[in-house]
Amino acid sequence: MCRPTFSAVNAAGAVLWAVPIGLLGFFLGNFVEAFWHGVRHWEWHIGCAAIVLLTALLAWKDPELCRVSMAVTHIGRFTVLSTHRLRHRLGGLPVIGLEESQVTSG
Repeated sequence: MCRPTFSAVNAAGAVLWAVPIGLLGFFLGNFVEAFWHGVRHWEWHIGCAAIVLLTALLAWKDPELCRVSMAVTHIGRFTVLSTHRLRHRLGGLPVIGLEESQVTSG
């Protein structure tokens, strides 16, 4: 394609792109301004709700956060009843010397 033809097509494409996008931005800006006029009073509520919803979505979709949220919501499943049960579950960890029979008096 020769230079003058390319320049003419490029200019026409720029006009065909810039005019609709500019008009869309203008009208969308006017709409948002009219909408936000009454929302200014509620912006903290909307922001907090958005943060809570985003956190809930992350906790639902992320596997690691899903496990943490399950541990928090179903705390009864994750409680430790005794150190004996904990040592048994962890594969017989050695006694760490906190029981009364292990305490030595110096």
